[in-house]
Amino acid sequence: MPSTLLYKSALIAALAGVSFIAHPAEAGIIEEVPTTWRLQNYIGNHEIAVWYSSAAGCTSGKLGFSGATAEELNRFQSTVLNAKVTGRPVGIAFSETCVMRDF
Repeated sequence: MPSTLLYKSALIAALAGVSFIAHPAEAGIIEEVPTTWRLQNYIGNHEIAVWYSSAAGCTSGKLGFSGATAEELNRFQSTVLNAKVTGRPVGIAFSETCVMRDF
């Protein structure tokens, strides 16, 4: 029988739609209402950074993308802005270098 902590972690990940098998290089997963998050849009290189998240090990809670398409960035920005307005949580899986793997 798996430990209770392991079972709860797997259950939370399953409910968040995040697979540990699909993302072996993940350093962490956060799920929170993004009220304190600040989005920074980098003009010219189509990147977005999130500042002030609760991501442990990331300076000032900064998370970023690597090689995302314009459509992915637009979807992320829409998701975060909608979550801010409605008070719903957003889940993000990120690597040890604070690069977002999934949201």
